[in-house]
Amino acid sequence: MKPTLYWKIIIVLVYFIYYLFNFDSKIFLFLFISVIILILLILLFYRKITFLRLLVPVKKINFLYVLLVLIIIYSSSRFFEFTEKKQEVDKQYFTKEDYQKLVLYRFGYTLYGKGKILNVLYPGMYLTEFYVTKVVPYKKNQNPLPIREDIKNRAIITALSLPKKDLEQDCQIEVFFYGKRFFFPLEPKNDFFVYLIKNQAQYFFKIEEKNLLNVDCNNSTKFEYKHEIIDIVKSKISTENAQNLILGLVFGNANWMHREDKNSIKKLGLLHLFAASGLHLGILFFVMYYPLSKIWGKKHILSYIITLPFLLLYLWLLNFPFTLIRAYIFILTITLLLIVKRKLLVYDLLLNTLLIMIMIFPKSVVNLSTTMSFLAVGGILLIFKDLNSIFIYENKYPKYNYKENIKYYLYKFIMIQFLITFSASLFLQPLLFFVFKGYPILSPIYNMIYVPIMSIFLPVIFIVIISTMLLKSFSFFDILLNFVWKIIDYFIIFIIKTIHILSNFSLWIDFKNSLNLGFIISILLVLAVLLLLNFYKKNRIIENQFRNHFFIVYGIYIISLFIIYGLSFFK
Repeated sequence: MKPTLYWKIIIVLVYFIYYLFNFDSKIFLFLFISVIILILLILLFYRKITFLRLLVPVKKINFLYVLLVLIIIYSSSRFFEFTEKKQEVDKQYFTKEDYQKLVLYRFGYTLYGKGKILNVLYPGMYLTEFYVTKVVPYKKNQNPLPIREDIKNRAIITALSLPKKDLEQDCQIEVFFYGKRFFFPLEPKNDFFVYLIKNQAQYFFKIEEKNLLNVDCNNSTKFEYKHEIIDIVKSKISTENAQNLILGLVFGNANWMHREDKNSIKKLGLLHLFAASGLHLGILFFVMYYPLSKIWGKKHILSYIITLPFLLLYLWLLNFPFTLIRAYIFILTITLLLIVKRKLLVYDLLLNTLLIMIMIFPKSVVNLSTTMSFLAVGGILLIFKDLNSIFIYENKYPKYNYKENIKYYLYKFIMIQFLITFSASLFLQPLLFFVFKGYPILSPIYNMIYVPIMSIFLPVIFIVIISTMLLKSFSFFDILLNFVWKIIDYFIIFIIKTIHILSNFSLWIDFKNSLNLGFIISILLVLAVLLLLNFYKKNRIIENQFRNHFFIVYGIYIISLFIIYGLSFFK
């Protein structure tokens, strides 16, 4: 294990303690001094104690590295705190007292307001800075209640639900509202309101089409590009369900889809395909990287560097979702390591990505999404290579026997899908059982079917959309692209139908009202697989023995889940 790895782990631990104490500067100062004393003691007694040299490899450069990273983390967290406080000083925000005064106008008056979209939470739901501009009584002869001027100038940070799903950050809106169509303060009564509060919304406001006076996004280049993509998909795909599914895939947001389609996909455990994630960025990266790697080579710097601006453009189009930023940092870390000609080590990749994220976004790293992402990617990077070398044996069949080769490549394709799914879900399943108290048993099978299909389908969609945007003025290409769009249309309708049929056979296990056996069993599976891999690496078991023991362990795990599912009917 590399010497700097110890210090990276120490930095991450310091950060988590700092986070748990809500970024308290006194706690950080204590941790900072503790780490300095620890390093100084190690440097002082390093040459005298042999055990210490073996346990903690250290150099003076590591000492400076640790101090620098800790200072950056602290400075970054203080900067974000200073920015938030400055915004509060610069702007006067709507208070509870202001709300109580404005409620007087709820009935008998029409209120007019304008706002600016700060962030797109998901299609149709926007975090908005909203201002009340005018109050008009229903009746002409009615005397208006006096409205304080300072209320008009106070910003209302509200989650605004609009019928339009294609608006972007910085779009300006004008609305009128009255009676039941009135905004209200948010309280953590349900998961949806908790989600809005976490995204800094203080109020919730739902507007219908008839209440929307004006939308102005003319100055937004992003809006124009995004709207062009939406118009292309809607003009080329026949059904609304298919249109929304494609838009959900391209923009990485399941909220484009109808509720029935979304629930069916959720039952199959495939909702991650429609969330902006490393899968989307990875596929887009592959689409551009593959032809470049054929020109310059797989590990050539240009093969990576040329793709990075295009990936950044995709992030910009999707409003820089944190999940994609995470994946982009991961690809950027690989590129930087190649530039300095450093060996790509799994632990280094994961820890470097985490450290960069901590330094840039200290207050946004610790969440369920980040944890799930690191567990899934970590599983693939840590165990897939070993499992692949054990289960994919190239020399089993004669090289030039065509029939045997067909069998082998079919086996290879199926086994690789299984191993990727297994590797990604191994460390993830205990967390899913623990947090969501349930799991669809057949989800791994459905992932083996749909992930490779979507991995092929999504790059095709990207290529066809970009080609349609660039070549629409050429009639020959337009005819060819229309033919491709027809195939995509039929294919996506078929996919939707199969999803609806299979959603009836999801076999969901629920542990909300009982002992969470799924969590216990999944932890035992993780320990068993890691133990088998350890025995294999130490040559205590050979490949055939590993394969036999692996399938026995995994078989027991699956049978246990089916037994638990069967027993749930007798409650």
